[in-house]
Amino acid sequence: MTTTTKRRLAVYLRDETRGLAGRCQAAFREAVRELAAGPTVDTVDVYEWPRKVAVDGQGPTDERAQRAFNAFSQWARENDVRLHPAFATRACYDWTTGARYTALVLPVMAIAVYEAGELQAVYPHTDDGTYYTVFDGLDDLETDEPVPGPADDDLPAVPVE
Repeated sequence: MTTTTKRRLAVYLRDETRGLAGRCQAAFREAVRELAAGPTVDTVDVYEWPRKVAVDGQGPTDERAQRAFNAFSQWARENDVRLHPAFATRACYDWTTGARYTALVLPVMAIAVYEAGELQAVYPHTDDGTYYTVFDGLDDLETDEPVPGPADDDLPAVPVE
């Protein structure tokens, strides 16, 4: 597929990641660097986000993470996919204040693929019981396969002769 559409990746990495998750994140960073050096991606923006953010206003918040999750949720609804289990909510307790709150737990790594400024894909996600990781997303981009999105549903079937 040859394209002149500007493709941008927004890469989200959980801050303060250690151990196995930290090593996976390092491998992911290297894979993103390699992809960015090739012809299939025009821009890569890297953001850090916290482990969790409050969804009820009672605990820690992060405006960028909340805006990203809202956009990802809308994309998931429009494309009939799920962001769970990578993005999940749970009840939390703040030991310092004693406050209870509901938090969105963010994945260690996530990518959002934008083409011509429109969100086309989010990884990780689940589609019809199949889980697609951030590495699956990078593989799709590396092979320059079309990113699944709302426009794919509008294409007519082409008969094979």
